Amino acid sequence: MESKAGRTEIDARFDRLEAPTRFGPEYLTYVLWAITPDGHAKNLGEVLPGSSDKAHLRVTTDLQAFGLIVTAEPYSAVRLPSGSRGAGERAPARYHRRQRTHPGEV
Repeated sequence: MESKAGRTEIDARFDRLEAPTRFGPEYLTYVLWAITPDGHAKNLGEVLPGSSDKAHLRVTTDLQAFGLIVTAEPYSAVRLPSGSRGAGERAPARYHRRQRTHPGEV
């Protein structure tokens, strides 16, 4: 991650990424999320495994303080991470403990 004048660039690389269907037949893709300090989730994009078990995603966000999580989802345009129970735009409480509020490697 690199923070620049009001935006943060994220260059995320994933290894040993198994098919999302291992979590159930309804899960067809992975999504990278930013979780803000107040618990709101922002969908940063779809994580697409290549022909191997590796994936790469480069995105930019206007957020400055956030944690990152990856979830298996039925489609990439979901508004909340799987497991949310209609809590508006907030992520489930279990994600709040995993926040990272300073730049670092993903």
